[in-house]
Amino acid sequence: MRRLATEDVILPDDNITIRRGQAVSVDTYSSIDPAIYEHPETYDIHRFRRMREQPGGANKAQLVTTSPEHLGFGHGLHACPGRFFASNEVKVALCHLLLKYDWKLAPGSPSEPVITGASMNVNPKAMVMVKRRVEEFDIDNLGFGDLDA
Repeated sequence: MRRLATEDVILPDDNITIRRGQAVSVDTYSSIDPAIYEHPETYDIHRFRRMREQPGGANKAQLVTTSPEHLGFGHGLHACPGRFFASNEVKVALCHLLLKYDWKLAPGSPSEPVITGASMNVNPKAMVMVKRRVEEFDIDNLGFGDLDA
């Protein structure tokens, strides 16, 4: 995660000054740290569910939970107040995309990410095939009764 300082900032704990215009990065290595996540380089659809099932883990592995190990929404005083709304919007968007389309990596496309320094990104040469599905139900018109009543 990279940002550009828009004004001078003094970090009180260390008395460090970040000058306006300087680039600031946050280390996101923890998201692929094997000490935190078992086999972090492998996609595991059940990883966070299993973490929530551990004693005391019910609230630790939620999308909106912040921690020093997961800074996607910041942490502490600077945790994003809109993370709950953003989380719900992402889930709604994913529902639409997964229910309306079939997705497949094109044959011969590279599936390995491109790693540059501490950054891991989707390979820009990867091609995805998308096909409109025959919808099982109309997600756009789910009825909730008469809301005007």
